[in-house]
Amino acid sequence: MAQRFCSVCGNALADDEKFCAACGAPADQPAADNSAQAAVEQAAQGAFQAADQAAAQQSAPVNQWDNGAVPTAASSGPNIGAAIAAKKNLIIIAAAVLVVIIVAVVVITNLTKYQTIDAKDLVRVEFNGMNGKGSAVAVLNTDHREYNEKTDKTVTVKGSDYLVQSSDDDYKDRLLGAYTKAKNKSKAKDMQDVITDTNKDGELSNISFDLSEEKNLSNGDKVTVTVEFDEEEFKKANIKLENTEFEIEVEGLNVVETLDPFAYASLTFEGYDGHGTFSVEAKDVPDDLKDYISYGKSYSDDYKTSDLSNGDKVQIEAYIYGNYSPDDSDEVYYLKTKDGKYYDYGYVKDHQITKEYEVSGLTELNEYDPSADVTLQFSGYGPYKISGINKDAIDEKFRDSIYFNYDYDKEYQIGDEVEFKAYAYYELTEAGYKLKGTPDDDGYYPYSIKLTEDMVPVLISKASDAKKLSDATEQMFTEKLDSYKNNYSGYSSVSKVDVDLAKTMIAVVKNPSSYGARTIYIRIYKTTITYKDKTKQTEYYAIYGNDLVKANGEVTLTDTYLNTTSRSDIKDIESYWSDKDTYITSTVK
Repeated sequence: MAQRFCSVCGNALADDEKFCAACGAPADQPAADNSAQAAVEQAAQGAFQAADQAAAQQSAPVNQWDNGAVPTAASSGPNIGAAIAAKKNLIIIAAAVLVVIIVAVVVITNLTKYQTIDAKDLVRVEFNGMNGKGSAVAVLNTDHREYNEKTDKTVTVKGSDYLVQSSDDDYKDRLLGAYTKAKNKSKAKDMQDVITDTNKDGELSNISFDLSEEKNLSNGDKVTVTVEFDEEEFKKANIKLENTEFEIEVEGLNVVETLDPFAYASLTFEGYDGHGTFSVEAKDVPDDLKDYISYGKSYSDDYKTSDLSNGDKVQIEAYIYGNYSPDDSDEVYYLKTKDGKYYDYGYVKDHQITKEYEVSGLTELNEYDPSADVTLQFSGYGPYKISGINKDAIDEKFRDSIYFNYDYDKEYQIGDEVEFKAYAYYELTEAGYKLKGTPDDDGYYPYSIKLTEDMVPVLISKASDAKKLSDATEQMFTEKLDSYKNNYSGYSSVSKVDVDLAKTMIAVVKNPSSYGARTIYIRIYKTTITYKDKTKQTEYYAIYGNDLVKANGEVTLTDTYLNTTSRSDIKDIESYWSDKDTYITSTVK
């Protein structure tokens, strides 16, 4: 309940007090003003008039002249008593009038002494923040600066004249206009200082405000404001507060719309399954949001941005510009647009705004198994080593986009699984294919082929098996022989060089070492050199290579280096392999 005061003398009244302990006036005496003072004066004047009339009636002589009689002493005796009684009544009435006058003076004095202020005029309740999450604070209603969003300007707003600041241009006029009970500017300032006085901590000393609700407010809510004050200090300053408890409606909180930060994110997946890429852009963004939203790829270790497959997960990040914190904290942020709209986009402190998407729509690649189209080439004749991989059977559109790798030193026996790896370059993907299988950590796809007898080189030990050499081996002999012929043709004295195959032999080593040759293939050529002086010269030229084998249906030399020697007699060349303890020699016909 608000504090009650005596309307006559201004004394503070208890809740159950019916008469003022200071002046005795009824507690429910209505507040006096100038009209009340006039009423008192009118009552006093009426009392004097009534006293005069009563005295006149009591002392007036009785009209006895109507019957012609002359007054006698006997007849005048009672009239004298009445006159005395009238005088007594006049004294009583005069005394009563005096009491009324005294009371009137007290009433008038007290009525003109106190400055009555509506407490609501001293309080300004400021509402801040977002609708539904707003906050309220009650402060003295002084002149203050406010930002006007519509004009984008900060202006000064007048507060209560009871709290006028000395820097105000019309400070004195406002001050005296408010404190009408003050005799001068100094007294008015003293009265205001009681309201604005603060302690060493900067808090108001004599007045405080309490709000029934301060947080999580919405526009339209009702908040009760209770003003508490130091009664003694206010009484000393001749200030009487009224309406110290009142209700105010919440207004001005920013209306917030919920915004899905990814509502306008458009993802595009391109490429082939397993090698896909993606891009993200803002699309169909409303005009009022275009300047505030963009997107980008999230480069987290948990997500890929390339080499994507259908069903993979990617992550994007939303970038929101124009962040606004209603309470200048780093806990809550909203998007505030230039049009003054606010959006809650789900910001969480110290977290990026991300969303996960599933990859889809990538073109499916055809699986390709290169092991079906390659030919493994082996050196030696058991145990065998891979000497090369022939990929001529692979489609020429992507033949060069596949690289093969194998262990050069690993040895295999017939029946073993021969291991090799394939690596695909992007050209294979562009052709619409991917390698079959699962790649290792280095991106190589492992394959294996079972080694069979028809896949490995077989040492040629019989002359009958060496009648036809592979084209590659024949080319080796041709190049070597051409080099020999060109050597003689370079001489100015030589006019002609004729070369004829004289003999072909195979020499099989009886006890070969681990590093030596096991078979030797030899071709001996008869060379006739004709000089410009018509003279001729004959010599024999031998070309030979080690370890003739049959592999993949072809007869070839495993050693690609060819040796040569020349002698004037063919027997001197044949003698190289004539030792029967070392070689078994046969002629190829």
